[in-house]
Amino acid sequence: MAARELRALQLDPQQAQRAADFYEAYAEFAAPGVTGERLPSSVTAAIETLTDDERADVASALRLAGQWAALFDLDRGQSLLMRSALIWRRLGHGFGSFLLGGMQPRDLNDDEVLRRHLVLLAAASGHPVPRLEQAAIPAAMLHPQQ
Repeated sequence: MAARELRALQLDPQQAQRAADFYEAYAEFAAPGVTGERLPSSVTAAIETLTDDERADVASALRLAGQWAALFDLDRGQSLLMRSALIWRRLGHGFGSFLLGGMQPRDLNDDEVLRRHLVLLAAASGHPVPRLEQAAIPAAMLHPQQ
């Protein structure tokens, strides 16, 4: 997005850049290597020794950095959002699958997404989790962003 378009949204291009830089630097400070070159190995190595709370903090910072960066550098924004998604998924949060589903749905394992849906369905209904082959979930609900 060009500076003119950001201004049309009443956003200061320099402020958007500073916000992305700040959140990315915070994530890198909290988990050195998390913004490294390789996905997912650099992310996995960087968060290996962190607690779940610290991982969630890093994932949130990467999400914010990615959202800001996507306004002026789509590749950078996507990379940061992918890193956030990988951490959220490792934590077992559906938000990781949501991000991946929106950015790279072909990288999601359909069986894993279905299993997560079944667990949520069981929790909401109070019934045991059905076996995967017994599941009768409408096709529309199988999309990872659902």
